[in-house]
Amino acid sequence: MTLSCRTTNEALHSRAEAYKPAKYASETPVIPAPEIFQHEPTAADKDSTSRLPTVSECAIHLELLEVFFVLRERILRSEEIDKSMGIAPKRETKTGHKGDTKILKDTTFETRRKQKWPKYVEFAVARFLNWRSELKKMARPEDISSFRYKLPSLDVLMVWHSFLLNPLFFNKHCRTELIYDLPFPWQRIHECINNSDWSFQLPADDTTQTSPLFDVLSTWESHIPSESSHVPSTTTTITAPLPSFFSKPTVTPKPTAPSLLLPAFTLSSSPDPSTTTSLPTNISCHASLFHIISTSPSLSTLATALHAAVIRQTSFIDKMNSHLWIRSPSLESTLTHAISRYSNFLLLMRRNKGKMLVPTVDIDLAWHTHQCSGGRNYATGVKERVGRFVNHDDDLEKGVLSDGAAETRRLWRLQVGGEYKRCGCWDCEGMLEEMERVVKEGREEGEVDMDGVVKRVEESVGYYRAVEAARRGKRALPAKPNGL
Repeated sequence: MTLSCRTTNEALHSRAEAYKPAKYASETPVIPAPEIFQHEPTAADKDSTSRLPTVSECAIHLELLEVFFVLRERILRSEEIDKSMGIAPKRETKTGHKGDTKILKDTTFETRRKQKWPKYVEFAVARFLNWRSELKKMARPEDISSFRYKLPSLDVLMVWHSFLLNPLFFNKHCRTELIYDLPFPWQRIHECINNSDWSFQLPADDTTQTSPLFDVLSTWESHIPSESSHVPSTTTTITAPLPSFFSKPTVTPKPTAPSLLLPAFTLSSSPDPSTTTSLPTNISCHASLFHIISTSPSLSTLATALHAAVIRQTSFIDKMNSHLWIRSPSLESTLTHAISRYSNFLLLMRRNKGKMLVPTVDIDLAWHTHQCSGGRNYATGVKERVGRFVNHDDDLEKGVLSDGAAETRRLWRLQVGGEYKRCGCWDCEGMLEEMERVVKEGREEGEVDMDGVVKRVEESVGYYRAVEAARRGKRALPAKPNGL
């Protein structure tokens, strides 16, 4: 028997063994297992400034990345946000020489729908900067202590997350602020995530937070006046439907109702908030946020850089979704190895100053999680392990990354030992975990039943894939077979 080394998401579509559906709660699989989120640092590590992330922190990080992935997919599919942005198919009718007519498909529609995600991120950045501004007002330790129990909305968390993943950039802008000492609140984030569908819900007592940004944008179109509408602060009456404020600005000789909305709400331009005070709160409050940013050169520059940082994270989020380790039967083993390999990666950095080392995706996950421990914690911890501050530059060209990866692989083989690259698919991770179990049992090479090892891995991986396929198909989850 052989193992199929394939990308997990592709493998989900292959024919799987039939399983009996779970009839009782006791038969229903819970994946990931709750125990994965209960790993605590050792007593020695709790007070150590060089502590690496725990398995639980990395697992919650994977959960959050899935939440971000699903959020982006929801936005791209949302017809309500299509309407808010004025995105609709452009139907062109052609008449043939015999007088017959055909309506041609709009080949630009799906491309134009992709504009929704960058616009969502613009709003997220504006809301994050407002949240950061509020945080700056806290000056006492007890303020921070109470703040740890309040989470911002998901869009704000997403920008904060991307900010932390650019540590030199974060250090430059936040070193003298309270946010520099704030670790990412992993456990509170975990409590907000429904990992059956990757939805995110803030606790009801977090009443100080604003509405979820998805809800704001998906209902925006209903707030835009149509028919005959008098525009505040102008003498113009508009008789056509008001275009979405997401549209690109048009040049007109004098402000009209559309021009209050069209050029507004970008990180480089916005309307005067006084012209939007009589518009619905969702519009007027965001007008104020964007106005503050666009009229401050330093804030506008920071906002633009944050927007780019969030967009760049899309690639890594897609990679984590492709591997789908959070649903893997070998999740704990994969994360344990990732943290250990990250520790060796830092050692490699210490030994090879001046070399550009490129992490594999599992090491990168542990590295990202370490960066989320907070600006000061990361800076102190990595300096103790490497001897200097280490930035994480996620804006390098592919050619540079390719050369760096080859050199890292060479140095790893020489100085750490073993293969640097990892496949990461469930089959390979399961095989590695099973072989390590066999080694721990002290069996000699000739005593190992390799066919049995492979069969156990195939059965485990096959079942976990069947569970995920059923979950995505909204079918009853299969009951776990005896022996797994």
